[in-house]
Amino acid sequence: MKHPQIDSSHMNKESSLSIKPQKQQYKCPAKIMLVDDEEDMLLTYKSFLEDKDYNIESFTDPETALKHFAEKNVYDYDLIILDIRMPGLNGLQLYCKLKEINTAIKVLFVSALDAIDEILSILPDVDSKNIIRKPVKREHFVTAVDGALK
Repeated sequence: MKHPQIDSSHMNKESSLSIKPQKQQYKCPAKIMLVDDEEDMLLTYKSFLEDKDYNIESFTDPETALKHFAEKNVYDYDLIILDIRMPGLNGLQLYCKLKEINTAIKVLFVSALDAIDEILSILPDVDSKNIIRKPVKREHFVTAVDGALK
């Protein structure tokens, strides 16, 4: 069987070498843990993020969330969103325990308290843009989540 001959005299050097493999970029959806003692708030936050392709796990009990985090691969979550005022283990205490397990974990706080300055003095490694005030507005919440995941 004869193979057809290709006349390369009409091709310039660039066109004959311009075939480059396309890199297919696949990124797994971000995994987010939500912790708030109020179930309706968890549903609200989930609804805010429904248009995004995030994997979301939610917990109403901070102790259960901590246990779950410690038992899983601690690098499994890309972001954790915590309410500050919760019974038992509050959001600031939970934050400290999570950071003991994984110092690189990204955390957003949600709070009805007007205590941003106090929070920042207690936790100097927290940025004020990582504290979302209640009542939470959808646009602000989504922007904060997207910013934290970058």
